[in-house]
Amino acid sequence: MAACFLLSSYAGLAADGARIAGAPGPGGVSSQLLTECLVILAGFLALAAWIATDRPRPRPLLAAVPLAVTLMAAWWANGAVTGILVLWTVGLRLFLPLWLYALALWAFLAAAIGWFGGNRDRSVGLVLLLVSGMLLGSTYAQAVGLVALALLADGRAPAGNAPSSRNAVPHLRR
Repeated sequence: MAACFLLSSYAGLAADGARIAGAPGPGGVSSQLLTECLVILAGFLALAAWIATDRPRPRPLLAAVPLAVTLMAAWWANGAVTGILVLWTVGLRLFLPLWLYALALWAFLAAAIGWFGGNRDRSVGLVLLLVSGMLLGSTYAQAVGLVALALLADGRAPAGNAPSSRNAVPHLRR
């Protein structure tokens, strides 16, 4: 998920090169398309992580279905408007088959719903990832994305020596 953010940021930087230097940076569009593929993969990885860490239950899997079906129905009803709304809200171009996006949305939501009972930090982190979107076009979206990654990391630094989020700040006593 961090790779998605980095590639997306590079795509924006490459596009900004056209305004600054008169020519876009190399690989800007390719990195954005690769990012979109990684977003799809991230949905399935989130589902796999939930299944690996918790006991998979059918309710979260079923509860996420109507939302994924809604994406398909909206596309069928008016694909142009749906495509524009998806681009504006989360930054996806929808260049892959739509059923892949619907499955990835289902996987993200199933994992978020599944973790809600036992690990709310991860659940909220997944929801915040969806809210921040892929393009990170504002400092607000960047901050939401970073908070999402922090929640998904369970308070662990890459070296593994940070305290868990539940014990990160001891209560101060007077």
